[in-house]
Amino acid sequence: LSMAMLLRLACCVGLASCVLALSPAPPPSASPLPSEGARKSPLEQQSIVLRSAQPCVLLLSGQGAHGCTTRRYGDIAPLKEIANEAAVERLIDNKHHSGELMLALPSRLFTLPTLEAVQAALGPRLRGIAVLQRDGGAASESEALARGERELASRRFGFAIVLLDAAESAATLALLRTAQAPLLQLHYPMAARSSANASGCLAEGSCEPLGGYSVWGALPPRTASVTPPEEHKPAVMLAAPLDATAMFHGRARGADAAVSNVVALLAAVTAVSRHMETSRAGAADPSALAATPLFALFSGEAWGQIGSRRFEKDVASFNCSRRSSAPHPPASEDGEAPTLRPLPHCVFPPRADLRFEALRGSCRSVLVLSGVGSRATGRLYVHTPSPALADAINASAAATNVEIVRSPTAVATGTATSFTSIEEVAVLTDSESGDSALQGSIGDARPTLDSRLVCAAATVAATTWLSLSGGRGAVLANCTLTEQLLACLLDAARCELAAELGVRAPLASHYSGVYEPRGAEMSPTVTFATRYLQMALRPLCNGSALCEPSVMLHDAYSPALEMDGRRGTWAVLNATDPSVWAESYWPADLYATVWPYAPRTSEGVLVIMLAACNAVLTLGAIRIARRTSAAGGWL
Repeated sequence: LSMAMLLRLACCVGLASCVLALSPAPPPSASPLPSEGARKSPLEQQSIVLRSAQPCVLLLSGQGAHGCTTRRYGDIAPLKEIANEAAVERLIDNKHHSGELMLALPSRLFTLPTLEAVQAALGPRLRGIAVLQRDGGAASESEALARGERELASRRFGFAIVLLDAAESAATLALLRTAQAPLLQLHYPMAARSSANASGCLAEGSCEPLGGYSVWGALPPRTASVTPPEEHKPAVMLAAPLDATAMFHGRARGADAAVSNVVALLAAVTAVSRHMETSRAGAADPSALAATPLFALFSGEAWGQIGSRRFEKDVASFNCSRRSSAPHPPASEDGEAPTLRPLPHCVFPPRADLRFEALRGSCRSVLVLSGVGSRATGRLYVHTPSPALADAINASAAATNVEIVRSPTAVATGTATSFTSIEEVAVLTDSESGDSALQGSIGDARPTLDSRLVCAAATVAATTWLSLSGGRGAVLANCTLTEQLLACLLDAARCELAAELGVRAPLASHYSGVYEPRGAEMSPTVTFATRYLQMALRPLCNGSALCEPSVMLHDAYSPALEMDGRRGTWAVLNATDPSVWAESYWPADLYATVWPYAPRTSEGVLVIMLAACNAVLTLGAIRIARRTSAAGGWL
């Protein structure tokens, strides 16, 4: 028995030595990606996590699935660089592709024609794409990526697509050019079935409706005697889209398509509030204005105007099936400040605040801010069929040095289309067509903005809003505040203003997100806008304890969706409605990993040989042992 075991041990050691001798050491030039910190040993470099990878996710409309997902257990395949158009042609011309493949594309090649061509050439063997960015890439490259994202966002891909930042893109390229056949592993399996639509995934509970919460309110504060907006009193609304979208949702900065609107509206509300606070001529009390000045930031506008259409539908026809009664506040004890009485709310369908019902039939004018900061245009356009509203906006521009042009196409676009029943609707934008050139792209970033134009839009909006409400005087927006707000929402890793407001989550992306009833979760952008408006309007209370700013949240989900209160599920009323969108649940373990050194074929053969030899030696050792002990048996 001892001789057999020694023989077996010697053979195993010999084979292990052969394996080690035949397996080449990793090239010394390969180094870990920046996300992994300091240089590591070859053994530690066997897997490198791409921490900056932002995935394209799976969205579902009423018609079907859109976006990307891997197979259930993820995908892993050799990563091949496609550096230019010639490399694309070579890939297409190669008719002898064997095995699965993943591609590394520069952002300028991330277009619909390129993806269609490589998909046709590789078919199901294409298992993933890594989109690489350059640090400080040319403007043309950003514009190409923007066009590519818009064209691809509505498509369906049976593989994952991830976007890498500039640092990890450069390191991945270096690895591709030095390492021997690196592998890319992508694990982004979405919970919803790839063949499902919004109706199917909402019924099975594998997705949530796109949307979230809109922020709206009125300039006059709520007091013990007045709760704005007052029923039957005319109202004038200043509105804007609140959030952005992009194919890679973690990078939905939306500088022009969303942030410029939000900043202009916040600055306009602040300017009018301070004007009313300090005004000595005319009505200093906002409640004394002829019309109630309303403001609204709507969520989900890039997805069929989810927020504005839900708000408009609820104002027109909301029916609460179970309403709560507002309890009287407890009697204040000595030394305690009195409090306002809580307002009633609706238990089902859930609405935390019902003040929007007072607006039924009272809103007479809407001014929408929609992309007001593009450096490329340098001017503002007015889209409205109302000559009187166009004249009011032009008159408000007298205090600015910005040219305002009335668009020859007087058709209102975007958010304004949700208010067709209102007499006067206008859109103030930086685009003659009404659509931002970079909308829906990560290319819509801070360098594309002109803060001077954003501040001018805020001044025009503030003066027009006040004038239509019956107020007097020119209102100037604070351009320093405008710069600060832009920096908070686009530049600063940590914004001091956000910290003061208690918003600790990063504001790097302004993606819409999903709707969760009863305010279970709100995006950082919604939280920031809500708390900022409360702070900006608080001076109108003049320090009174029985007064609070009129800032509310409103549920934002498709008007074509309805919740089943008994089952707790969603029903799609109209699958063809463009606002019917849902996002698949994300599994907990999502990752992108590079394996710098793919296993060689010879390694697999040697492992099989070692296993076979080990089995033969084990059987031989057992046979010798049984003969030595004179035991019987099949051996």
